[in-house]
Amino acid sequence: MVDAIKRILLCSQHPIFIKGVYGALRDAGYQIETSEHPAGAVRSVFDSSYSVVILDSRDIGLNASDAAMIIRTVRPDIPVVLIGTSAVADGLYSVENPDEVDRIKEIISSISVSNDMKEADKGGIYEHDAERDRIKSL
Repeated sequence: MVDAIKRILLCSQHPIFIKGVYGALRDAGYQIETSEHPAGAVRSVFDSSYSVVILDSRDIGLNASDAAMIIRTVRPDIPVVLIGTSAVADGLYSVENPDEVDRIKEIISSISVSNDMKEADKGGIYEHDAERDRIKSL
């Protein structure tokens, strides 16, 4: 099993965006999981742990901002990157232009470094497993 530090959830209905970001992050050593809808992304964070969730704000249905707020409420330990918006709240990152793959990689890299430092302070990823199990039992 790949640890949460290397797992990213990418949510978008735009194949060109997914292709660009997916390849760049995969080549950087991350395991990428995809979801077409923000509701699917919310469901995924109940089942798995991720180092970051990337939400494309252009989706239809449950919008990315609402999904981000739900994810941040349920799993405040998972950073969320919103694509296509400049609105940023605590624990959220944003990239206005979906073509800025280098900026997305830069954000993911800074989150990874921050997560590595937090894990070193806490003593490992096992706390995340316990927290996920606690949330599932609710």
